[in-house]
Amino acid sequence: MSTRAADEVLALVTDLLALGRPPTRAELEHFCLATDIHEREQVSLRSHLELRVRRGLDHRARRFQAFGVGLFRTGTFALCQLLRDYHVEHEFMLRESVELLSRWRAGEASAEELRAFVRARDEAGMLELDASGCNAWLIPQLSEAFPDSCFVFTLREVYGWVDSMINFLARRTQGMPSRVHEFLLVQCGLESFVGRLAGRDDLERELDVIAAALAGAWARHNAAILRELPPARSLVVHTDELGRAGPALTRLLGIPVAGGLEPSQRNARPRTSLSLRTLERSRLEQIFAGPCQALMADQFPGRGLDDFGARP
Repeated sequence: MSTRAADEVLALVTDLLALGRPPTRAELEHFCLATDIHEREQVSLRSHLELRVRRGLDHRARRFQAFGVGLFRTGTFALCQLLRDYHVEHEFMLRESVELLSRWRAGEASAEELRAFVRARDEAGMLELDASGCNAWLIPQLSEAFPDSCFVFTLREVYGWVDSMINFLARRTQGMPSRVHEFLLVQCGLESFVGRLAGRDDLERELDVIAAALAGAWARHNAAILRELPPARSLVVHTDELGRAGPALTRLLGIPVAGGLEPSQRNARPRTSLSLRTLERSRLEQIFAGPCQALMADQFPGRGLDDFGARP
């Protein structure tokens, strides 16, 4: 179906929601077919549309539209807490987003399907802030579909991010849905570990190899995000400065942002965890050389391993 026809179907669904009822199953199937929404996403999409109707949310009630586009473990949840007075969600429709991005990476999803999905997901949530690690890979589609939206890029320095990701994988491997776990590993350059990274012991045995892959992913993905962000409607916030980001968010979004963050709402590192600090200083210098240093010098001038607390 043409883009124009898809727009007409999307408008129909929006009108139905504004009248206070979700689309029927037949209407939803027609909508998904017209906009290339894969059948695996249809059931979840309908449930979110129904929830949106119950909440009485429509375009007229939305005061602003923003997307949190930082990588996982950069403070996207804390960003939601800063804007908790508004309609925000953290990792909204995560499994569906991961499923589609995984199929896109494998060449099984079309560019049109990506565009359709971000619009359908928006209709389902009608969020004012949609903050998700998956949004980092959808910036062109989001920017095109929502030309009046803003983007908040939470950026964490490389040492803390790699340390946090290692511990996140160590803590969450057992309970994490397999598709989400695989997506994280692939996006972090750890394809060879898919299916054989069962927990903390596996991470500890190959800590330096995993850290090096994560450091490369940090440089690669963050550089891509910076290139793709629309400058006039974007804000870069360093993770350790989120608690002081209220005034900047007010200027970007045009809404009051009250208060800061409680200590429990910050991306704190757990006490009982693995640590890069156990590695030799010379090995850490090798891991964080190259592209990492160029981006660190640009975004975090003067920050280095000494600030991270590495051994002399």
